[in-house]
Amino acid sequence: MNPLSRRDVLRGGLQVLGAASLSSTCLPALAKSAPRITATELSSTKGPGSLTLLQGAFSHNAMAVLVRPGQPGAFANVVGRPTGPIVMTHTHNDEACTFWYAIASRLSRDMTKAIGDKDDAFGSMGANGAQKLNPEMLAQDVSDQNFRPVAGKVNRFLADSYVVKTDTLGAHNNVTNPTVGRLVASVLDTPAA
Repeated sequence: MNPLSRRDVLRGGLQVLGAASLSSTCLPALAKSAPRITATELSSTKGPGSLTLLQGAFSHNAMAVLVRPGQPGAFANVVGRPTGPIVMTHTHNDEACTFWYAIASRLSRDMTKAIGDKDDAFGSMGANGAQKLNPEMLAQDVSDQNFRPVAGKVNRFLADSYVVKTDTLGAHNNVTNPTVGRLVASVLDTPAA
């Protein structure tokens, strides 16, 4: 991996990819190659070129400006920072995100009726995509394999046909297949807004 230059990071040349099965190899490599950037320098940047979340195991409300009165999502300030697209895959084939994430979140004593669906206060990004976003923040949902991410928008890709359980992998970790590779390539090919 080529080291990232300070200039590349500050001008938004960084493409950020997150996935459960990639984190043990990609994140340490990124940490070693990324230059140290001060908080002041980072706050003056446009942000990374893109953000791709493959089966994100965190709250589907995390990017919402308002989850409930007085409570923004934990990452509400992320939308609009990347110069390119924010892309996420989601599917209920992923038991880790659809069921287990919702159950673990309930350990905080939440009482809801529909476990893991889009109306569940404790559903995950990898099951339902981003929820409670203003419509102008969203690109049209995509349920086929026609990957055309829109820069400057949150792009939700329903991955029912390509993030699936196999004989050797659960759906949550099946993000290294050729179709997901085409999706990631389309993100990298998307011009900035």
